[in-house]
Formats: sequence, structure tokens, C-alpha cells
Amino acid sequence: MRRHTKVKALLAAFSLLLLTANMAQAAGVTLSWTAPVKRVDNTDLLPGNIAGYNIYYGDVTGYYQQEVNIPIASLADPLKPAYTITGLITCQVYYLVLTTFDVEGRESSYSPEITTAALDTPVVSPPQPSGTDGLQISWTNVAPLDPSALQNYAVYYDTESGEPYQGTGATQGGSPINVASDSTSLQLTGLGLGNTYVVVDAICPDGTTSRSEEVSGVVGTVIADPDSGISQPDSGLSQPDTGILQPDTGINPLPDAGIPDSGVESRQSNSTLSGGCAIAATPSMLPLALLLALALLLRRR
Repeated sequence: MRRHTKVKALLAAFSLLLLTANMAQAAGVTLSWTAPVKRVDNTDLLPGNIAGYNIYYGDVTGYYQQEVNIPIASLADPLKPAYTITGLITCQVYYLVLTTFDVEGRESSYSPEITTAALDTPVVSPPQPSGTDGLQISWTNVAPLDPSALQNYAVYYDTESGEPYQGTGATQGGSPINVASDSTSLQLTGLGLGNTYVVVDAICPDGTTSRSEEVSGVVGTVIADPDSGISQPDSGLSQPDTGILQPDTGINPLPDAGIPDSGVESRQSNSTLSGGCAIAATPSMLPLALLLALALLLRRR
């Protein structure tokens, strides 16, 4: 462990570094800084002369219980150095400084101290439709070991993508909606049809905030669940035959009398047969009427 007030620049030191911190995805913080280009005597410090960096940090200002050694070869981009410290306590405030060491083993003095709280970034799942006017929103727990370390979550929503997420109309209230630290879901109802855009903030007691990526869901969309196990009921009805059957009239058809086509149009007409018997002939009665008329004529002969 090292105390900032006791560090002496016994060796040739490098110029101070600009150190910044951001929230990390794995219970920690990500540090980034600018690589020094000058020594304190103003001589050039070539990139090939830098062997690596040391990060010192602790939970008391000026007193750094932990040290992380970072060889230059382990950096993804030595010209834009960055490093993530993981395994930290959620919402615990940490104090950090950085030094540079060269290929000859000489180490610089500390950079200015920075302060930050360790906090994961919530990961929000795509919102699922709920009913005709709602969305079910869920996210990862950023404090699984001790939810009480977190102050709360804040759910922001809007019908437009991007800041400032000032949505209104939800039954649960306008944006943002505060959610207890031990909860990782929220059902929004009373929303209008269409797209709703959502982000979730995790908030520490000291005000440190980590915001999720934006996600969106469509209100009013019904998603079929292929695993629901629900099948369409069997109605027991077969498809009807497209051939239409005439209803049974109970009348047996007359045998074929061999009478040629009468040429009579298929319409209702009145025919008077010999003997004064008037018959109203319909299209269905025409063959029978013609047959009777022919029979009477033959008898008169």
C-alpha cells in the first residue's frame, strides 16, 4: 500500500497524466488516460521508452491499498491506453492515481487523484408487449450480492429515440419512474400504440449513475409463443363438398319417353290442353305437360 503524501520523485519522473474513469460492465471502473510524451526535464519520451503503467487505488483519499501493474504489451492500443478494474464493491467510492514506468524501471510521480464509485451498467432486455397498451421491461441486477448498496433504478421512456426521454401517459407515471433497488423489472401500461424507447439508470447513494443502452418495444403487438403448447381445437367439421345437391322432393323421375327437345324456353307460361284443363306450366313441369298433351292427341286419333 502507498500513501500519496509520502511519495518522493527520487527517480526521473514523467509529466502528469490525464486520468478519467467510466463505469465498467463487470463490477468495476474503466480508466483511460493520455500517454505522456515528455519527461519532467522536457526531453522527449518516445512510445518505445514506455514499459507500462501502474494503477494505485483505495477507499480512502491519498491512501492506496491496491496496485495493478499494466505492461504496455497488454494494452489493446498503447497509443490510447485504457484498463478496467473489476471485482470492486458496488457503489463503493474509490480513489485512484496512475504512474508511468520506462524500460529502465524508472517510475513517474502520481497523476492527479480521481474519485469514482464502482457500478455496473444495467443491460435491458428488449421490452415485450403486455396486453394492448403495455410493455414488460426487465434488466440485469447490478448489485446481486447486496441490492441495498444501490439507491434505486430509474426507468426512462419516450415515443422518440434519444435524450431527453420525457415520456408521459403511462399509468405508472411520467418519465423517469423510480424502481426499488431489489427489483429488476417494471410493467408499463396505458401507453399509446407504436414504438416506445427505454433506458434504465442504476443510481448509487452518492449520485453516481450508470445508464443502459437504449432499447425499444412496440405497444399493441401480439407475439405468438411457439412454446405455449396451445393448439387449435378440432371442430370435428369436414370441409363441405363444393357440389351442390338438389333437395329431395319425394317425386320419382319419369322414365325417358324418348321425346325430342321441345324448344320451350325455361319460363312460366299457361298451356290449355284439350278438354279445357288449364295447367300453369313451370320449367320443372314442362316435360310432363308435353307428355300428357301428346298422349291426348294420340287418343283423339
